Amino acid sequence: MSLVVTRLRANEIIVGLGFTVAIAGLVRLILKSVYGVWGIYNPPGVAMLPRLDIPFVDTIPILRPLVSKLDPLTWLAWALVPAVAFALARTRWGLRLRATGAAETTVRSVGLAPLSIRDGSTVFAGALAALAGAHLSIGIVGLFSEGITGGRGFIALAAFYFGRNSAFRTALGALLFGVFDAAQIRLQGRGVPAEIVQTLPYLIVIIVLTGLGLADRRAARGRALS
Repeated sequence: MSLVVTRLRANEIIVGLGFTVAIAGLVRLILKSVYGVWGIYNPPGVAMLPRLDIPFVDTIPILRPLVSKLDPLTWLAWALVPAVAFALARTRWGLRLRATGAAETTVRSVGLAPLSIRDGSTVFAGALAALAGAHLSIGIVGLFSEGITGGRGFIALAAFYFGRNSAFRTALGALLFGVFDAAQIRLQGRGVPAEIVQTLPYLIVIIVLTGLGLADRRAARGRALS
């Protein structure tokens, strides 16, 4: 995907949608031709991710349901937020990556390869996305099915636009959307029509992105007047 965007100058949104459709069809083909199943692959003896106990937290009523008995990938995701923020702001690699996004010509003029930097960051992001997908399979449900992400990738994309260049704000956006995703699951058991409740996370995404767009427009208007 990175090569198509950086070398061929294709629009990354269009390329992303194209890859989404292509991979969905490829997954269906692999499930049918390789594993002989349709839709769901549930092999026997799947090893789920272990749950980690934190002794001193188990005695605290409020924190216990939040942080106790979580799997290693969840802890890794939380730890990566400050780690990525630090790397982008305080390391040579992070400064080069930010400069590549802001001024590619300047990066090339000092002898660096901006396209290779973008390729490396895209591969790293893809690896993290792969871990997220693996977490759904072996961290939560214990099987694989078509459409297992349930559109969460697009919510992650919205969290990216919410956070812009801040790792902490991006994590906050992901947490916000996650809260509403969990809320819609619980509301379905309280007599609320499922068709309405399931739109809740995506409705919040639309509201948040609309608010950000209006805020950007006001800021641009203010800069123009000044």
